[in-house]
Amino acid sequence: MSQKNQKILFVTGKGGVGKSTVAAAIALRASGQGKKVLLVELAEQSYFRHLLNVEVQYQPTPWRENLWVSCWEGDASLREYLKFYVRIEAIVDLFFNNVVMKTFIQAAPALREISILGKATSGIRNVGPSFDFDLIVIDSYATGHFKALLRAPKGLAEAVKLGPMGDQSRQIDELLRNPKYCSYAIVTLPEELPVSECGELYHDLSEDLGISPKIFCNKVWDIPLSPAELSALGEKFLGRDPGGIELTNYLQVVEERQDQSLKNLAAIDGGYKTLPLSFGETGESLVERLAERIDWNGLDV
Repeated sequence: MSQKNQKILFVTGKGGVGKSTVAAAIALRASGQGKKVLLVELAEQSYFRHLLNVEVQYQPTPWRENLWVSCWEGDASLREYLKFYVRIEAIVDLFFNNVVMKTFIQAAPALREISILGKATSGIRNVGPSFDFDLIVIDSYATGHFKALLRAPKGLAEAVKLGPMGDQSRQIDELLRNPKYCSYAIVTLPEELPVSECGELYHDLSEDLGISPKIFCNKVWDIPLSPAELSALGEKFLGRDPGGIELTNYLQVVEERQDQSLKNLAAIDGGYKTLPLSFGETGESLVERLAERIDWNGLDV
């Protein structure tokens, strides 16, 4: 059954910025809007298993109302892809157990990327089993691998001009560029290196796909005092509380660096959204808190 109204949101970012948590928060917020959502992580081992306290498998596992979770890795997706076309599992097993074919798969990693993207877009393309979700939120790879993932269909389509592999690669590439079906979110931190890498990825996505991804700046410290107010507060501690002076000086430095990072981020995309730094909250409670802060109207999904 074709899912022509289905949408896909890819979430990426530099390692360590909290993209998985933000992806889960987006999915939770979407499910609360009445959408039937599949949250997917691209990994060999599930991080969501620990974050969300749910047994995550390749097949969708229910987590909350209207919300399922899956963990996809390249070989499993490639196996499913081949099984759909060959239809005889024994032949598929023979393919994966053959030493020559194993070497071929290792030498052609784009096959894994294509099979993952093929699965993600199968509902929209009406290829394969029914994929009955309104929205697929994909917690994708970190920046470098993510760019390789998105470039794989075009590269394979240029290499394979004829046949179903070439045709499907071109279809997938076209879908990735179509904002009607696919949107993108970059997660970053209010720090120099993550913002710099975010800017490079934003530029690459704009150049390669002709799209403008959404940006979420995660772990923004909401300090209620300005640098000048912190400086004045520090002066009150002079001669009385060395610890108080150190704290106010530290907060002043943090705020100045954070403000500069946010200015640099605004130069990349003035419409970026911030998510708060959380003290003490982890796991599901953190995801729930961030879900409340997600600006749903700006996501185009």
